[in-house]
Amino acid sequence: MKKMKHVTQTENEDVLRVDMGDLEIIGYGRSSVSVAGEVVQGWIAEGSVCPKCNATLIYNEVFDSHFCPECNEWWERACSDPGCDFCGLRPPRPLKGPLA
Repeated sequence: MKKMKHVTQTENEDVLRVDMGDLEIIGYGRSSVSVAGEVVQGWIAEGSVCPKCNATLIYNEVFDSHFCPECNEWWERACSDPGCDFCGLRPPRPLKGPLA
């Protein structure tokens, strides 16, 4: 069953909240996103949703990849270059916290 999301624009136009049940996502413009308290450098990819769970995807600027905060999975495959500054250092899961 796909989860419903509730998006709230705050009084500060650069702050966007996405509530998905127990998972709270707060985007601070195009600089950082807090996912259940874990801060990621990047932004909420409005209009992009996970095909598995319907969660709003997040773009991680450090690893140049989108991920689903609900599934805790990357949505772009890592390249095959072991020296790639993005993919070579990318962890198996985007989030380290309790969702990992």
